[in-house]
Amino acid sequence: MSGKKQGALDDQSTTLDQLSFRDISSIWVFANKSLSPHLKACLHYFRLFPKSYEVSVRRLLQLWLAERLETPIEENYMAPEDQVKTIFDQLELMNMIEVVKRKPDGKPKTCRVPSSLSDNLFPKAESGGVFCIHGVSRSNATSGSSDLCVRRLAELLVNRNNSYASGKHLERLHSYLSFDNRKGDKPAAEVGNLLNRTISKRGYRLLRVLDLERVYKPVLPETIGKLRLLRHVGLRWTFLDSIPKSLGDLPSLETLDVKRTNIATLPKSIWKSSTLRHLYMSDIRFQLSAQKPFVNSSLTKLQTLWGLLIGKKSRPLNWLRNSKDLRKLGLTFHFESLQDQEITKWIKDLEHLESLMLRSVNDFLEPSDLDFGNLSKHKKLTELYLIGKLPRAIDINDQLPEKLTVFTLSLSHLSKDPMPVLGQLKELKILRLFAHSYIGEQMTCQKGWFPQLLVLKLWVLKELKRWSIEKETMPKLRELEIRRCQKLKNPFESTNLTGLKELTLTDMEKSFEDEVKQSLAGTVNVVIIPPVRVSFN
Repeated sequence: MSGKKQGALDDQSTTLDQLSFRDISSIWVFANKSLSPHLKACLHYFRLFPKSYEVSVRRLLQLWLAERLETPIEENYMAPEDQVKTIFDQLELMNMIEVVKRKPDGKPKTCRVPSSLSDNLFPKAESGGVFCIHGVSRSNATSGSSDLCVRRLAELLVNRNNSYASGKHLERLHSYLSFDNRKGDKPAAEVGNLLNRTISKRGYRLLRVLDLERVYKPVLPETIGKLRLLRHVGLRWTFLDSIPKSLGDLPSLETLDVKRTNIATLPKSIWKSSTLRHLYMSDIRFQLSAQKPFVNSSLTKLQTLWGLLIGKKSRPLNWLRNSKDLRKLGLTFHFESLQDQEITKWIKDLEHLESLMLRSVNDFLEPSDLDFGNLSKHKKLTELYLIGKLPRAIDINDQLPEKLTVFTLSLSHLSKDPMPVLGQLKELKILRLFAHSYIGEQMTCQKGWFPQLLVLKLWVLKELKRWSIEKETMPKLRELEIRRCQKLKNPFESTNLTGLKELTLTDMEKSFEDEVKQSLAGTVNVVIIPPVRVSFN
C-alpha cells in the first residue's frame, strides 16, 4: 500500500474514532445510499460471518467470485479475480473493510467490518430474508426471516442439537457456510443432513456455495453431484479423509479447496473439468494415466493449481498443457520427473504466472535435486519458493524474474554466497533463506544492494560464521530474524541497518544474544525466543 493511501486511511480511522454512535449511524445511512449495488452486495456478505470475525481475504474473494458479486466489465476485459480484488480495495479505502493482519509484503491477509458499521448495517440485511444466521443469540437473527425464502445461510454449530430445521424457506438457498465451535472429534453430521434435505427436493437444488472451512470432518452425501449449480466447495482445515466421487462430476464447479485435509486422491473426473478455476490441495497425486487421451476442454480455465504431487511414473503434462492461464502454481514432484525437462518447459510457457512453488523429492518424499530452469522471462512472476538442492549457483540473468518481490530458498545447499546475485533484484521485498539454503561460511551485503528489501529471514545456516553488512545496504529493512545460525559472529558491531525496527533471535547462543543486544541497544527492538524443549517423561 502506498504511503499516500495509508495516510488517508489513518486520517479516516481517526475521524471515525472521534464520532459518536449517532454520527456513525448517519454516516452509514449516507454511505449506504452512495454505494453501487455490487459494492453493497459485497459488503453485506460479511453478515454471514460472526461479528468481529477475522475473515481470510483469500476466502472472502473466492466467495464473492462464486456469488457473481463482481461488476461486469464489457470494455477493457478484466478477469473476475481482478474485479473482486478491485472491489475489496475500494471498500478498504472507504474504511468499510478493516484489514486486521497483513502479509510481510503488505498484502491484506485477514479482514473484518468495523463493529460500528456492523451494528448499523446488518440488521437491515437480515430483515429482507436475504441472510439468515442460525445458532447465534444476538439480534434474534432468524426471527425476521423465518417465513421467507433464505438465499444465504450461516450456521454456527455450538452444540449437537442446534442444526437449522428443514422447511420451505430453504428452497432458494444459494450459499451455506458453517462455523463449528464445538469441542471434540465427532464428525459434523449436520452438514450432510442439510444437504440431503436440499438434494432430495428437486426444486431446491440452487446451492452455489458450500463453505465448511474448519468444520471437523463434515459428512458429505454421495449424492452431492446432483447440486448441478454448485460452484464453490471449501473444505480447508476439515481433516477429511476423502470426498464423494460424485463431487468431481459437478458441471459448474469453479473452486475446490481441500488444502490442510487428509485427502490423498481426488475423483478422476476432477481432472477433466472444463469449468474449474481454482484447485487447492496438500500433496495430492495425479491419478490419470499419461497414455490416456486427454479431453481438449479439460482444465482450460484453471488459474490456481496448488499442492499437486507428481510421482516418478506419473506424467500429467498431457492434461496440464491446457492450463495456459495459471497464475498460482505449487508442485511437488519426484526428481526423476524433471530429467526430460517437460515440466520445466511447460512452466516456462506460463506467461501469466504470478506465484510459483517447486519442491523436488525422492522416493521417500525427502528433498532432492531441483533444476528449475529459466524463469527470467516471466514478467508477472513476483513470488517464488524453491525447496530442493540446486545444481549450480543462481544466475539472475538466466533464471530469476526481474520483478520478484518474495523469494524463498530451502535446502538449496548453495556453496557460493547468493547475496551478490539476490542483491541486484531491485523490487525484492522479502527474502527467506531457510534451512541449509546456504552452506558457506561467509556472506556479504554491499552498498546499494537490496534497495526495497523489508523482511529478511536467515534460518538454520549452520556453517555461516561471518556476515558483513556495509553502509547503505538494505536501507528499508525493518524486520530481521536469525534462527539457529549458531556459528555466526555478531554482525552488528557497526549499526549499518538504519531502518531496522525489530530483530528476532531464535535458538541462538547466549553470548551472541548478549553481544547483539549491547550493539543495538536503544536503536532496535531485539526479541529473544528460546529453543523449544520437548520432554517425553
